[in-house]
Amino acid sequence: MSEANYRAPTALRFPRAGVVGIALTDRTGELRRFEVEAATRRFRMYREELWEPLAQLPAKLGHVEPRPYVSPPAPRPAMARAFDLLCALASLVFVLGGAWMALDGNTAKDRWTGVAGVLFFGMCFFSFFSDWRGRKP
Repeated sequence: MSEANYRAPTALRFPRAGVVGIALTDRTGELRRFEVEAATRRFRMYREELWEPLAQLPAKLGHVEPRPYVSPPAPRPAMARAFDLLCALASLVFVLGGAWMALDGNTAKDRWTGVAGVLFFGMCFFSFFSDWRGRKP
């Protein structure tokens, strides 16, 4: 054992049952005694301080949890984009057919069916077109 280790203060001490004392040197070089009570899950940084819950120790030490990494979405394959464009164009054809049916229908039922077609296939067109562009509303 070297002389430097021999003269160093003991890092851990056990002043009483269930309590561990840790000798820490802060940024200024001053020796501090940090104590943890294992049974009650409390700690204190200095003898003058009150005991605090152990769950607050990271905040007291200034530890900040890193944000979890979220990977960016994978690019869509070219075939999926082509399928979305094809479905969007087919939906547009049905929107135009529904509009024609709503304007030139012979009965009220034909006109309402055309309006329903315009609404339904218009929403389909919007969905496929936004997928094709690569973003969701």
